[in-house]
Amino acid sequence: MTMEALRERTGIADEAFLRSFTGGGTDADNIDASRCLRCGNALTPDDTGAHRKLVNRGATAFICVRCLAGFLGVTEPFLREKIEYFRKSGCTLFQLQSSGDL
Repeated sequence: MTMEALRERTGIADEAFLRSFTGGGTDADNIDASRCLRCGNALTPDDTGAHRKLVNRGATAFICVRCLAGFLGVTEPFLREKIEYFRKSGCTLFQLQSSGDL
């Protein structure tokens, strides 16, 4: 898939696309890295971890798990199961949750 086709598929603006999928970009002040590039929801550590694990480890802007699932063509519960698998496997992109959080 070409970069242009990927950009069209994601529906993300050019600068945000560069930061999200290539780790590059030049205008960092115009993008809120604490919000999903697609839907605007606040991001969680699992959102940024999943994006880094499955899209681009060097990304500086992210999409949430719900939008990422749609982008990848899988269900959100499936993606959340994978996040738990990565967490239990020791992937440092996903924080271990305390027993109070479970």
